[in-house]
Amino acid sequence: MKRLFGVMLMMLGLVVVAVVIASLSSHPAAAASNPPALPPISVSVANTPNVNANITNASLPVTGSVNAAISGTVNANIINASIPVTGWPGNEGMKHR
Repeated sequence: MKRLFGVMLMMLGLVVVAVVIASLSSHPAAAASNPPALPPISVSVANTPNVNANITNASLPVTGSVNAAISGTVNANIINASIPVTGWPGNEGMKHR
C-alpha cells in the first residue's frame, strides 16, 4: 500500500510541475513589426509537353447576362423550321415554309 501511495504522490508531483511549466511558457511571442521582405525567385520550367484536348458535349452553366456582337457573314443551316414572312402584300402574318 505504501508503494502505491508513493507512486500516486510522484504522479501528482509530476502533474503539478507540468502545470507550472505550461503556465510559465503559455504567453505567445511578439511578432516583428516589419518582417524582412524575401527577394523574388524566378523559376523556369523546361521540356513541358503540349497537350491538345478536344472536349465535346460538355455542358457549361452560364449565369447572368451574355452579350455578343457578330460582324461579317453568318451561315446558318436551318432544317424543319417555320419562318414568319412579313412585308409582302397580301401575306401579312402568314408563315412560309
